[in-house]
Order: sequence, then structure tokens, then C-alpha cells
Amino acid sequence: LLTHLGQAWAMRVNVVLRDMRLSVYVRARLRERVHSVQCARSATGIGGVIGNKGGLVVALAFDDTSLAFVSAHLAAHEHKLQDRNEHCREILRETRRVGNRRLDVTHQFDHVFWMGDLNYRVDLRSAEERLEPSTALHHAAALGLIHTADWRALFEHDQLTASQLDGEAFHGFSELPPTFAPTFKVLRQREVQYNPKRIPSYCDRVLHKSMPSRALLLTQVSLASVPDVSTSDHKPVVANFEIKPTVPIPLSLDASSPNRPVLRFRRFRVTGIMAADLNGCSDPYAAFFTSPPNVFGDHIPVSRVKISVAGSVSVHARGLERVMRSATLTSSAMTSAAATAALNECRNILQGPSSASVCPEATASPTSAVLEPVCEWTDEEVPLLRARCSLEQLQHVTLIIALFDRDTASADDPLGAVLLPLGHDSAFTKPLSASRTRHPSYYNSYATTSHTYALKRQNSHDARSAHNPHQQYQQPNRRSGDYLPNYTRYSLGDTTRQSSSRPLSQAESSGVVEQYTLYLDEPLVLNNTTRHTGRLQCKINVAGEGARARTRANARALACAYARTCARAVLTQVPA
Repeated sequence: LLTHLGQAWAMRVNVVLRDMRLSVYVRARLRERVHSVQCARSATGIGGVIGNKGGLVVALAFDDTSLAFVSAHLAAHEHKLQDRNEHCREILRETRRVGNRRLDVTHQFDHVFWMGDLNYRVDLRSAEERLEPSTALHHAAALGLIHTADWRALFEHDQLTASQLDGEAFHGFSELPPTFAPTFKVLRQREVQYNPKRIPSYCDRVLHKSMPSRALLLTQVSLASVPDVSTSDHKPVVANFEIKPTVPIPLSLDASSPNRPVLRFRRFRVTGIMAADLNGCSDPYAAFFTSPPNVFGDHIPVSRVKISVAGSVSVHARGLERVMRSATLTSSAMTSAAATAALNECRNILQGPSSASVCPEATASPTSAVLEPVCEWTDEEVPLLRARCSLEQLQHVTLIIALFDRDTASADDPLGAVLLPLGHDSAFTKPLSASRTRHPSYYNSYATTSHTYALKRQNSHDARSAHNPHQQYQQPNRRSGDYLPNYTRYSLGDTTRQSSSRPLSQAESSGVVEQYTLYLDEPLVLNNTTRHTGRLQCKINVAGEGARARTRANARALACAYARTCARAVLTQVPA
């Protein structure tokens, strides 16, 4: 291949596992700009140690853009779908030594490319027919779609696509739908002719995943097959991508800077958390990482560890259920009803010990404790995150929230992770609604600026409020439960406004509020899957420390002004 590319290219890294190879080539004049190269291997073949199946991982950085490449050869045959999904998870588990050892490859690099002979098949059969061996009718149905060039129908019945929809594999990965014939299993000749013993399928794939804050920097240009290659029973595929360089974020603000953004977590909770211990419980805690790294400092912020939280389906139950499912799918003599009954019996046996008597924090109902356990952290148990960049630079940062099970005897077990873009214009951001008020003099409208949300007052407010400047309206104080006077207090304590004749400051009159809220309700992703991992829910308030200081000062000034107003009113009503 290097001879074919010519002297303008150079091989930067080459990883080998038996017959699998993963090579990265770079233009010779750009070779020195590639750095931080790391490699890893994972054998998932016979006995979990033979390299006929497995994966190769290469991670590197081109200037400030971090890239990861995963090449995999997964289990063959149609009925080995669960084995293929498990091989993907095993590859991620065994390659955690690349980069940050506490995160897998898919949760720490700007862009990840997963490619190879993934062996996912096109399955046009119904659920009952899947218990029977592949027949000539199945092969003929696939050939009929190929002859009519109905690639969309073939791709809709692809096992990898179904696994993604079910949350079993490749969560967050994307690919262009193929506009060519299936690449497997063909005869070794230039023309595309399929082996009648196998169902034509899209086994050769190229998928990609990007950090949410870097997703717009990557564009897939094309995906095509190369039918002229006749050295294998697969036709290779070629994918072209365009990647814009990542702009580095300087982390230069010191701890005393008033412009440091602050992230404050509210209602941090996990529902359906997975049981990582043999007693059906977990001791979870959250760790907060970023992309790019170290935005919140050199030390990893962590939450408080919750002790003995009842978990849902345990890791061991999931493993045995997967074995039972594979056994039933390979047995043509077992009926659909018998297969379902066997799987249900397996689940009941393994979920039985995870009862309320095992974990102190479980509820009285064993069934509810197993199916939907809830673990909640108070606001004080989650750290306050102070960024080392400006609020404008924070828009290009991705927050990585990873949950772990604390284990005193060995390394902490991962429970899943969530990627959250911190930009104000992300899908997780909603403009903050003003506190509910019955005062007729205000209404709120939101306008989006480049990096902030603007709250604007109604132009006719002053004219309408002038008729009754001393109108008394009280609204509850969320913190103390007391009642405050006639003003509208915005969520997160943005620029607090008073409906009296107090003149607005320059910062208030501009209407610019340098803070917003992120609402998170996403499944935890563990080794490419979201099945039985739970959901992370929280609200994150993002604001500059300077804005919060101004808010507190405004609140104190308003309280003092109201006290003086009340004192004057009382003195004027006291008889001489």
C-alpha cells in the first residue's frame, strides 16, 4: 500500500493482531505534526484469547485535533448477533489503557472511526422464522431487493441498525446509508456474484462518532464500495471525511478571576442504576471530565459516594441472559414460546437475590427495587465546577459525566457515561424562564446573541407602572420561604429587576445575561450500549462568578431599599 501511495506518504503507525492490521498513513511533510500516538489490541476469538476475532485501536493527535481509529473483526454467522455486540463491548473494556484509563475510546477523543468486517447481516425474516435456519427463500428475497436496487429496504433490515435502535451497540455512532450492493458474501471475481450459502449483507462498515462540541467540524463526503477488488469474499468499502482543525482553548484564568464560569448541579439523580456488586447493589459516585481535558483543573472533581444503592439487572444477570439467548437462537428444535419461557426463567432466577433485604436503601417491594431503583445526590454532594476558561470559550467544551462503582478490593467499576455539550445553543439548553409573577407590568421575551441570552423588558413598562409606583406584590423567596416585595426575580438570580422607579444600571439596561441552564435526561452509555445502564437526570446552571456576585449585591440592595421604604411608610402613618 505504501508503494502504491508513493513517497509523498509515510506510515505513522501499524498495529497487528494475527491476520488483522490497522495502519495510519500521513503525508510525509505533515508527519511531525502527528503526536501522542497510542495503540491497543483486544482478542475476542476462541476462548477470548485467540486473535482470529477482536479489535485494534490507534489513538493520536494531529496538532490539537484528537483522533481514534478502531478496526474490528467480529463474530460471523447470522445467529451470532449477541456475540457481535458483546465483542464490541469487550474491545472497549480491554482497550481502556488508551488515553484516559477511566474512559473508553468512544468518550474522550474529538472524532472516533470504527471500521472493519463487523459481520452484521441483513435479516429479512420475522421473529418466528429466525428460529429456523436460513433458507433459499430468504436468499431469494435479498437478491430480489438487490436486483431492484432497493438499498434502503436492505439497510432497514440490517442487524447493526437494529442493534443501534435497541441500544445494544454503537450508541452515538453514525454512518452514511449505502447506495451500493451488499459487500458479502461474493465470489472471488470482478463481477459481483453472491454465494448462495450466505445471505448478501453489509458486513464491511465505517462508522464515526464525534464529541458534541466538535460534531460540526466533521463531514462525511462519500461512502462507496470497490467491486473490482477480487482477492476476498468481501468487497472493500472506502469512506472519505473532511475534518476542520480543532481550535485550542487556552486555560489561563486563575482562581481569583471574576470571569470564570461556574457550573452548579441541581437535582442530580440516576434512575435504573446497574448493580455492579454480587449483592445486587452499587456504591456509585460521579466523576467529571472534559474535552479538551483539564478545563476544571488538574484534579478530577468527584461527587460523594452513595453506599449500598439497590441496582437493577446486574452485570452477572446480563451475562447469563446473553448466554441463554444465544443457546435458544442456535437450537432449531426449541419453539418461540419455549425460548421466551427459558429467558424469563433466567431473568427471574437472577433478579431474585436483588431484593430489599439485601440493600438497606432498597424499597419494601423487591420488584420495584430491581426494575427502577433511584439514586439521588443533594446539591451539596455534587461539586461546584469552576472552569479555567472564559464563558465564551466554554461554548466549545464537552462535559463528560462518568459514573463508577466504588470498590475497595480492586479498581472501581464503570457504570456508564454521558456526553454533554456546554454551549448555550446545544440541544440541552433552554432559556431560563422568569419566576412566575402576577404583576401586570412585565412580560419576558428571549433573544439569542452570539454567546448569551438577552432578557428584554417591555417598552411600555415605565408608562404603565407609573400609575401606581408603590403597588405591593409579594412573591415567595425560594430559599427562605419569606416574601419579597414588588419586583421580578429571574431564575438563577440574573439581573434582579425592581418595578419601582429605581434607575437601572448599565449592565441591567443592556439586558445581557451571561448565564443559562442545561437540562440533562440521557441514558448512561457503557461500552457502546444503553441497555440496563440507567438514566442520568440533572439541571446544570452555568454562569460567571462575576454575574453571581452582581446578582447577590443587587439582591442585598433591593432588600435594603425595601426595608427603608417600609420604615418610611410606617413613620408616616404613626400619629403625632
